[in-house]
Amino acid sequence: MCEPAFLFEAGVEPLKKLNFRGVIWYRGETDAITENSVQRYEKLFPLMVTDWRNHFETGDFPFIYVQLPQF
Repeated sequence: MCEPAFLFEAGVEPLKKLNFRGVIWYRGETDAITENSVQRYEKLFPLMVTDWRNHFETGDFPFIYVQLPQF
């Protein structure tokens, strides 16, 4: 079992060394299966965007996302 911040520390933190201008985020279909998961995602996704912008200290860079409708 992974610690709560494992994915961020292993996958996102190393990107801080790079010079990038934005993020493209794919939202998977499993986040739209239940109304509860949709509501949770609506709250958590903007928090994640704000956190990444603060973490990378590069200002208000574009955060483009793709999401699929619920099947």
